[in-house]
Amino acid sequence: MASDSLYNQLHLLSHNVCIYYSRLVDDIYQHLMDKALAAGYQGLKLSHAMILPQISAEGSRIIDIARSQAVSKQAIGQVANELEQLGFIEKTTDASDKRSKKLILTDRGITLVRLSAGFMAEVDNEIAALIGQEPFDQLKQHSQLLFKKLRLKYPDVGQYTPEINRELPLI
Repeated sequence: MASDSLYNQLHLLSHNVCIYYSRLVDDIYQHLMDKALAAGYQGLKLSHAMILPQISAEGSRIIDIARSQAVSKQAIGQVANELEQLGFIEKTTDASDKRSKKLILTDRGITLVRLSAGFMAEVDNEIAALIGQEPFDQLKQHSQLLFKKLRLKYPDVGQYTPEINRELPLI
């Protein structure tokens, strides 16, 4: 009987909304990665997705990206080194704080970001085709509502500055 109870608890742990969302996100990121690799962007890893979308057009400081992702500056620095070696970003000294490093997208990085936005639209269309447009729209609405109700902060795209800490409406 104890094993039945343990089985039920394990079932609850592995079949809940957190697991579903986590697995969906992992699968979507992998699908996006496959599209980028097929487009000739070899060497990319899923960890690179934690930095590339966070870099503003003017560049972003490593420390600000680390704070936004709730990871260490060293973790972002390591991933940034990989992206720099692949030619997607360059690191410069922040003009406003000589101690800080700033990440700037290269032309190759900008092209990848633009392609990735197109890939994301393709993935949205693929998901809508799988489950139907109405259920897909409901999924987006419910996800946005949950995001809002949990009061999760949603920063401007690529804009991570310590002075700005605000909630933005979901579109």
